[in-house]
Amino acid sequence: MVAFHWTVKDNHLAIANESTVLSLSAEEVYEYWNGGSFGSFQLQPLEIEIPNLRRSKIGASLKARVSFDLNEKCLWLHILGVRKNTEHVLSFEKGRIIDQGIEDGQWFYVSGDIPTLERILEAAENAAPGPITIRQLLLLREQQAKDKTDIIDFDFEETEIKSLPPNSEDLPQGLVGRPYPYQKIGFSWLSFMLSECAGCILADEMGLGKTLEVILVFLSLAAKKETPILVIAPVSLLDNWKAECAKFAPSLDVVIHHGPNRTGFYKELLAHDVIVVSYSCACNDLSLLQMINWSLVVLDEAQNIKNPYSERAKSVRKLPRKTSLVMSGTPFENHILDIWSLVEFVLPGFLGTMEDFKKTFSDDHNGA
Repeated sequence: MVAFHWTVKDNHLAIANESTVLSLSAEEVYEYWNGGSFGSFQLQPLEIEIPNLRRSKIGASLKARVSFDLNEKCLWLHILGVRKNTEHVLSFEKGRIIDQGIEDGQWFYVSGDIPTLERILEAAENAAPGPITIRQLLLLREQQAKDKTDIIDFDFEETEIKSLPPNSEDLPQGLVGRPYPYQKIGFSWLSFMLSECAGCILADEMGLGKTLEVILVFLSLAAKKETPILVIAPVSLLDNWKAECAKFAPSLDVVIHHGPNRTGFYKELLAHDVIVVSYSCACNDLSLLQMINWSLVVLDEAQNIKNPYSERAKSVRKLPRKTSLVMSGTPFENHILDIWSLVEFVLPGFLGTMEDFKKTFSDDHNGA
């Protein structure tokens, strides 16, 4: 029978045999320190295998911080233990914070509300120490507010966030034509936001060429050979989308999914780069469209979902997607709730529930 022995993994105590290394909690370290058992295996006293390690009576306090990394030009999540006014990086494995560590020959435990922090990180799409996306930042803030805690310190300036988008983005292969400079900037911004999994609202005025900016995104995504892109538009614009793609990006395989002869098999849709459907078709074929985790879902003339109670708004929010983009020259028409409906599609939950949003903001500007 193979025995386990003590070892140091990264910056904390673990036990290992010939094939496995297991990180321990602080409670388990205390239990095994003086020769406790691990399952059916017996451990040697820790002092025998790591003789120079001392057990500190001073623990560390749990701390989490999001800051802006100037070198990497990104947001960075830190999970730390603060001990004697010194910060120590804690190990993090498979969503679990290791609540013990080693520093300068001393072993120490970590105290704090670890379960809450782990739950917040999981809610933020398993955010882990290191670079995080803007979407994860928003989810961290949202979940922390729901939990009514300040366990994470957001230590950066908003101006640093604004410096994140690149000044330029190389135009993708396959483009026919020459975009205007402002369209190149728009494409760079869209690419950045989608790469951050944040989704976005493209609200340029009518006639400025929003469609070309989005087609550039299509070319960029199609090169990655992921799942198709879904475009939902009014019936009158379906042919226009196919024609514009044929004009500016003839390499894209674009199909209009509409009418009595449309397919009923989702695998047939997977064979194309871009699927164009109407809002009514998105509602009627929702079960079919839900079988694909779309790389991007685009809503053209997105004011069509301004009423959050409408069937079309409810349907498009149910579509599986990696990220979202809405296009509208008039994102705000009559009521401030129009904005909530669009943002709820782009970033679900970011503006809170509809009822909370209505209580906080009102059309007559008398809200809080």
